[in-house]
Amino acid sequence: MAKRNIPLPPFLTGVPVPNYDQARSPWAAIEPGSEIGSFKLADKDVNLFKLWGLVFAHGGGQALNNNNGWSQILNHFDLPEEFPSVQLNGSTSVSTMLSQYYMVILLPFEESYKKNLQENQRKANLANRQGGMMQNPPMGGAQGQAMQQQGMANNPMAMQRIGANPMNPSLGPPNMSQPANGLGRFPQQPQRSQSGVMTPGADSLLPVGNIQDEVLDSDIQGIKRKLDANDLDNKRARPRTDGQDGAALSLGILEKTASEPTVPQLNAVRPRQQPSRRKIEYVPLAREVETYGGRDLKQIENEYLAAAHRRTMRELDEWGPIDVEHLTLSIRSRLSTELSYALTTFTLLSTMKGPTAGSGFPIYQCADLFDEVLDLVEDLAFDGADPSFEETDSTENLGTFTNRQLMNAVLEEETHPFAALEHHQGSKDPASGPIQRPANYILAVVNIIRNLSIIHDNMDYLARHDRLMDLLFRLGKVISKNGVPAPASRTLSLSDVILIRKDTLYTLSSLSNFIRLPPTSPIPKSALRTARHAFELFASYLTDPSEAVSPLACAQQAGVPLGPNMRPPGMVELALDIFDKFSQPDQNRQVLSKAIAQPSLWLLFDSLVRRLPVSEADFQVTMREQWLSYVEKIVMAIYSLVFLAPPELKKKMRSDRSLGCKSIMLRLLHRFMVSTPDVRIHYIYSARRVTETLKLLDDALDPFENPADSSSAPALSFGMGFADSNDTGMEKGTGILGGHRDFGWDMLMLKEVHGDDVMFRELESLVRIESQ
Repeated sequence: MAKRNIPLPPFLTGVPVPNYDQARSPWAAIEPGSEIGSFKLADKDVNLFKLWGLVFAHGGGQALNNNNGWSQILNHFDLPEEFPSVQLNGSTSVSTMLSQYYMVILLPFEESYKKNLQENQRKANLANRQGGMMQNPPMGGAQGQAMQQQGMANNPMAMQRIGANPMNPSLGPPNMSQPANGLGRFPQQPQRSQSGVMTPGADSLLPVGNIQDEVLDSDIQGIKRKLDANDLDNKRARPRTDGQDGAALSLGILEKTASEPTVPQLNAVRPRQQPSRRKIEYVPLAREVETYGGRDLKQIENEYLAAAHRRTMRELDEWGPIDVEHLTLSIRSRLSTELSYALTTFTLLSTMKGPTAGSGFPIYQCADLFDEVLDLVEDLAFDGADPSFEETDSTENLGTFTNRQLMNAVLEEETHPFAALEHHQGSKDPASGPIQRPANYILAVVNIIRNLSIIHDNMDYLARHDRLMDLLFRLGKVISKNGVPAPASRTLSLSDVILIRKDTLYTLSSLSNFIRLPPTSPIPKSALRTARHAFELFASYLTDPSEAVSPLACAQQAGVPLGPNMRPPGMVELALDIFDKFSQPDQNRQVLSKAIAQPSLWLLFDSLVRRLPVSEADFQVTMREQWLSYVEKIVMAIYSLVFLAPPELKKKMRSDRSLGCKSIMLRLLHRFMVSTPDVRIHYIYSARRVTETLKLLDDALDPFENPADSSSAPALSFGMGFADSNDTGMEKGTGILGGHRDFGWDMLMLKEVHGDDVMFRELESLVRIESQ
C-alpha cells in the first residue's frame, strides 16, 4: 500500500506513518478498533489477521464472493446480519460491508501471497526433477523391495516421510488412485518397462494437498502452535546432508555400499515439504524519538510548519467594541470559562496604547471592573478578608527572607527526585477537574496591574487606591515554617511569590513618586503595615550577605567580563531607586520611622555601606556612567536610613569600627573631588549626596522629636543639612572631619565648592570643631 501511495493507517499496521493525516486519508471511513491491527464494524472489533486466516481457509475472497459465503465469517466475530441503519454504500448488510473492507485492505496481499506460493512450488518441482536425474537407477523386483523395507525399518526418518504426518494425522500416505487435488498432483502408478523394471511415472510430484488447510487456521493461537511444532519437527528430523548423499536421503533412497550388488529399487514417495515458519516482527507500541536535551526538534519543526497554515490571531483593532460591564459580570460569576475569557480580554486591554505617548486603557474610568479583579484575588488567595493579617504597630524586627534565599529554596525543592510528582503548596488539586490553577488567575491579575501602572493617566489613581498596595504586599508576604520560607497565602507556591514580588517591584517603580502614606496622629494600622511590607520587599533584594559586596566583586559574581557591557544587578538597582523615591517624601519618612525597627534599619544600612567602592579597582569600575549612578543611589538610600534612625542608632552608624562608614564616605568624597580633577564635574552630584549624608550623621538630634533644635529648619524638610534655601545662618556641627583638616581645607578651596554656597557651608561645619 505504501508503494501505491495509499499507506494503511497506523492503527491497522502498528507502524507510524510520517505526516499521516487521518482526516485526509482514503481510509478515513475505517473506524479504529480497540487494539492494533483491528477495525470497528457494527460496534465489534474485527482482527485483520483472524479475518485473513478465515477467508483464506475458505478459498479466498473471490471464492467467498462467488459462493456468497461471507455470512459464514460473521459468527467468528460476533457480527450481526444487518446494520440498524443504512450505511454509506446504501446497504444494511454487514457481510457486504465486511467483504468490501476485505477487498480493499487484504485482497492485494492475498493475490501476492498466492503468487508467491505458486512460484515456490514451481521452483521446488524443478529442483526435485534435477535431483532425481542424479540418483542411481532404481532397483526392481523382490530384492529391491526387501532392501527398501529393511532400510526403512532402520531409518525412522524415512518411515516418517512415507507414513503419516505426526503434526497432521489426516495426511497419511498418498492414495495412488486419488486424482489431482489443489495445487499439487499425486504420483501416477509406477510403470513397468519392457525389461521388467519398475520406473517412476512421468508426473511423479510432491503431494501438496490443500495448503490453506495446513497453514492457516481460524484460531490465531492454533496457527502459532502449528508453526512452532513444524519448526521443531524440522529441527529434529532434518539431518546434515552434503551433495548427492543428502539429495538421495531427502528422496528416501537408501545409500548403497560397495559390497552390495546393484539391485533395482522401488520408487519411494518423496516427503511433503514443510511450510516455512512465518517471521513475526516485534514492533514496540512506544514511538522512538530522537531528542536533543529532552526536546524532539523534528516534532517542533512540524508544529511550526503546521502553525504557519493556521489562522493568525486577530489584532486588538479587529475585536470591535468590548463591553466593560460584561467583563465585570464575567469575573463576578467565578466560572472557569468566563474567567479565562475576561482575564484574557482584560490583559489585552491593559496593553492597549492611546493616541498620545504614555496613554492607554483608563482604568480610573472602570472602577467597578478594577475592584472586581481585586475581589477575585482576595477570594482566591485569602478566602476573602483575613483577620489574622491585621497587625499591630509594633516595631519588632521583621526577620526578612532575602530574594536569594527564596530562589535557593525553590531550586532545592525542584531538584528533588520526582519533584514534579509531589504535591506542594499551590499545586493544582487533582479532584478539581479541568480548570485553571487558582494561582494562575492571581498571576494574570498582577500582570494586568503592572501593565496599567505604566500609563501616566493611571499612576495617581493606582497609587492612591485604598486596597491595591496592601493587597500586593500581602500576596508577596513570606512567613517562616520551621525555618523554611513559605508563602502566606495557601493558594500560592514559593515560585509564584517570587514572580509576584518581582512584578510588584516593577509596579512600584512607576507609582513610587505618587505614593503618600497618611501621617495623621495616630498613624493608621494599614499605613504602618504598608510601610513595613514595602521596606521588607526592598530589603529582600539588598540585604543578602553574599550579594552585599563592592562594585568589582559584584560584577565578578555576575560572571560578566570587565568591559562596556558590564552593568550593576538590575533588580538591586531597581530596588534602590524605588526605596529612594518611596522614602523621600516627609510624610512617608514619618510613617517609616514609626513602622521600621532599629535592627532592620541597621541591617539595611550595613548592607548598603558594604556595597560602596573601597579599592582602586572599585573606583575604576565606577568611572562608567551606569556604575556611578548605582553608587549615587546607594548614597541616597544611606541618607534616607540615617534620616530615619534615632540618635542612639546614628551614633552607632558613625562610630562602628567594624563597618567604618565614616572612613568609607570620606574616601569616596576625596576620590570624587580631589583625585580626579579632569572629570570632577561628573562627580559633583555624587559628592553632594556624600556631603549631605556626612552632615546628617554629624547631627546627633532626632528631627522628628526635636524639629526646633535641628539646624533651625522647618520640621521634616528635605535638603542639604535640613536648611531652608532662605536660611543664611551659620551651620552647626560637631566636627566629624576635624581630624582630617588638611583634606577638608583642600575641599573648601575647590572652585566647584566655592560656586555652591550650601555645600561650602556644609563642609565648613564638618571641619570646624565647636566648643560645647
